[in-house]
Amino acid sequence: MKSYRRLCAVVITILLVVTAVVNVRLYRMSNSDEARPYMVEIFRLVEEMKTTAGISDISSCQYVKNIVLCEDVESITETSGHDNVIREINGKLYRFEYDSHNAMVNQVAVTMNVVLAFIFVFVIIFMTYIGRKIILPFNRMEEVPFELSKGNLALELPEEKTKFFGRFIWGTNMLRENLEEKRQKELAMHKDKKMLLLSLTHDIKTPLSVIKLNAQALSKGLYKDEERRNRAANEINDKVVEIEQYVTDIIAASREDFLDLSVREEEFYLSNVVNKIEDYYKLKMSVNKTQFVIDSYSDVMLLGDESRVNEVLQNLIENAIKYGDGQEIQMSFSREEECQLITIRNTGDGISQDEILKIFDSFFRGSNVGKQPGNGLGLYICRHLMNNMNGDIFVKQDEKEFAVTIVVRMV
Repeated sequence: MKSYRRLCAVVITILLVVTAVVNVRLYRMSNSDEARPYMVEIFRLVEEMKTTAGISDISSCQYVKNIVLCEDVESITETSGHDNVIREINGKLYRFEYDSHNAMVNQVAVTMNVVLAFIFVFVIIFMTYIGRKIILPFNRMEEVPFELSKGNLALELPEEKTKFFGRFIWGTNMLRENLEEKRQKELAMHKDKKMLLLSLTHDIKTPLSVIKLNAQALSKGLYKDEERRNRAANEINDKVVEIEQYVTDIIAASREDFLDLSVREEEFYLSNVVNKIEDYYKLKMSVNKTQFVIDSYSDVMLLGDESRVNEVLQNLIENAIKYGDGQEIQMSFSREEECQLITIRNTGDGISQDEILKIFDSFFRGSNVGKQPGNGLGLYICRHLMNNMNGDIFVKQDEKEFAVTIVVRMV
């Protein structure tokens, strides 16, 4: 806010300086002969009277109102309510009475000062409004991102009556609520998994004890008859199977979805998604010097989660940028039955046929990743999002291009 106040002070100072400069300039102009049209009329009349030796006709004059022959001192100093000047013509003194209030410079000066005063008042009102309705509310919000980054999710932005930041405030509050919800889910998930592992660990101890006792008895030859030894071996085998089941449960628990892949079911136009993708990647592709081709399409109404479809397409395009050869990325469209197909193609070497079968598995990364950063979750997330929207996703590859297609239901 201090910077804004300094800016306001600078703007007001500039306006005052401009006003002063304009008025000084107009004052100087008003005192010059060029800016005094009545002097032009007086000069013309003087020249005429020098040749005619008499008082000239002033009926056509705009400023000169009277010409008086000054025969004595009193007539020279006499006042008539008009401005006057004394001129000597052919040895005689004449008083030229004139009105200067209609001079153009005076009119310009008044007009300019009125305009400048209006601008001055408007600027003050406008800057005061901007300061109170935009700058001050924004200053109240500037700490929110910092607080969110520290994990302080209790800070909620109040609604502003001006509505200048309506969508920003709504989006920030939604972000805060989503972060809080995800944090609660993570805490609950960690608690559940911890309890599950503790429970499974406790359950495993019992069969392990049985295995240990039977193994020790067998190793020391405590069981003399064959039937008892066979029964101990069978108990060991049964407990091993039980432990294997516990291990399977632990693995299954570790593979449970740890991401929020919820989707909404809504109607949206294909063009909304395509336009967002084009706007987002137009500059990025030009910087990378990659040709980004979007084929023509017929706009249709789709059924699913628009933001999630956009998320999936962004993920596919980012993969095309990372793992393609950087020459061309293409978005094409087709239809099959009651579904819209959107395909992202990129040129360059793909992956082996064996790896294609695993490409949608969690934490899987192909042999072509090189030094590119990643965690192997992108396509895994894409598949689950499309499945949750009752859609699909599949991969097709040939020698020169790699293509991923998503299937979205049409209304």
